[in-house]
Amino acid sequence: MGMFGLEVGKRGLQSHQTALNVTGHNIANANTEGYSRQVPTITSDYMYSNKYGSVGVGSEVNTVSRVRDAFIDERIVQETSEEAYWGLKEVNMKEIQYIINEPTDKSVRYTLDEFWTSLQNLSQTPEDLAIRVDTKERATDLTDTLNKNFNQLKSLQEDLNNEIKVSVADINSKLKQISEINNQIKKLEVNKESANDLKDKRDVLVEQLSKVVDLKVERGNENEFIITIGNRAAVQGNSYKELAAVRDLDRSTGYYKIEWSDIPNKNVNIKNGELKSLLDMRDIELQKYMDDLDELAIGLIDQMNDVNISGFDINGNNGGVFFGAFSENEKLVEINNSGLMEAKIYKMIGTNLIASTSEKPLSNDPDIDEYTGSIKLNGKSISYDTSKDSLKDIVDRINSANTGIEAGIDPNNRLVFRGSRNEEYIIRTFEDESGTLLQDLGILKQGETIFDRADGDTINNITDNLTGQPKIGAASRMYVAIENVDTIAAARGKLKDNGETLPSESNGVGDGSNAIKMAGLKYENTIGNHKFEEYFESLVSDIGIKAEQAARMKSNQENLIANLEEVRQSQIGVSLDEEMTNMIRFEQGYNAAAKYIQIVNQMLDTLINMV
Repeated sequence: MGMFGLEVGKRGLQSHQTALNVTGHNIANANTEGYSRQVPTITSDYMYSNKYGSVGVGSEVNTVSRVRDAFIDERIVQETSEEAYWGLKEVNMKEIQYIINEPTDKSVRYTLDEFWTSLQNLSQTPEDLAIRVDTKERATDLTDTLNKNFNQLKSLQEDLNNEIKVSVADINSKLKQISEINNQIKKLEVNKESANDLKDKRDVLVEQLSKVVDLKVERGNENEFIITIGNRAAVQGNSYKELAAVRDLDRSTGYYKIEWSDIPNKNVNIKNGELKSLLDMRDIELQKYMDDLDELAIGLIDQMNDVNISGFDINGNNGGVFFGAFSENEKLVEINNSGLMEAKIYKMIGTNLIASTSEKPLSNDPDIDEYTGSIKLNGKSISYDTSKDSLKDIVDRINSANTGIEAGIDPNNRLVFRGSRNEEYIIRTFEDESGTLLQDLGILKQGETIFDRADGDTINNITDNLTGQPKIGAASRMYVAIENVDTIAAARGKLKDNGETLPSESNGVGDGSNAIKMAGLKYENTIGNHKFEEYFESLVSDIGIKAEQAARMKSNQENLIANLEEVRQSQIGVSLDEEMTNMIRFEQGYNAAAKYIQIVNQMLDTLINMV
């Protein structure tokens, strides 16, 4: 036996001591985040042959491996991105919900109701100074609330834009850390050393990264551990590619867009995770609700101004602008990038009023003959028959056709065209395709048949009663233009018997019929086919539905991840009972190897003493 026996015993001691160390390491990390249970694999050492046959030389720990399931890991990475997307969306949708539907007397819903009530009160006692003051105060409350809501949404949008930059920096930091760990792992494994703990650390970083941005991991070759973001390898071995948050100069806001830092103007295709949620909330959801508030404000400004201008104030003077936000200096024509003139007209009012009511056939008006024809708005044809169709029929037909031009009737029974929100509040093209209806209504001048905003010269073909395209952020700039409450035009007027077509004399101080018309705007379809309150309620409802959807999706993802994590922990988690069993087993093996060495030592001692 000799020294060979001692070597066999020594190897037995070493292999079981290593196994005990692994067991102790497992126990010490039972509660460490991301730790994977390690398993020592003890194998018999090489054998040599003698005249009696092959003889083993003991045992060794061949490998210390991590218990991992790559499929479960990949599922958790993918579902973590999804959960993070909806989780952040839920937080931000609830913030929007609180801003828009604030449960106080300063919400848009409350201040709008109070404003309509004040106009109703004004119509009953238009000569009462206190009532007039109250009307102005209620109008100011409404504009202040719209200003505040819009500015809060804008502030949230800017906060999210800043968070996008922070998220990109976080992504780059994690990509760098993962590439450095890859390098450390490679160095250890070249020297046949275990890198299990570093791999655990890397897996934790990968899952943290997947919370911020969607990614894919290729684990087949440890020397080429690859993380793909947006169809490009962001990490490959010990090299990595950084993302960059770059100001988007094509946008008026200059908000960040995400590019690859080494390829200018190469956008990163981000599909999930917190970063995608931030981008969607900033560019889609928040922008939509800000645009919704703008549309509400533009409708209020436009409709209230039309009615107030058509009436008379307490001193018998023509009414003026009630709400301000549209600049008198709004450009009607601009030079485009090609050097051509383009019209940017939001609203135009026909110069000819209809003498009969808007519900009677157009031919009842002495200036309009009986004829049939069609008008074309943004390429869509709409036919008419003046002997049968009223002005209201024409307006309803235009609005139901979704042409991008919204039609209306002003307080003086004149046709009004407005550019829709989908067309950026710009009237693009229209023409008298056959017949002369738009000429007879004073939208087109007599003898002219077409308007095309791309041809700025055709602005000379249309009415002079024009309003330029509203600037972005009307809800934040809206204000009460009435300074002296006496100038609120509560009264209607009457025609003088001198051939005038528009009222030029007030019905008197006690007349509140124009205030009734203002209050009546509450019940009219003024924003597309919606009343003001219906429009706002649909906005609030949309926010609530999306907040609930985000909460539901987040909850579903949390449950799915919890189930996957339970499966994973059943595989990689440290069971103290199992480790205690292993500890006893390896301890017994260690003791047996020590006993074997003791026996060999006694045998050698006997042999030596015999000499």
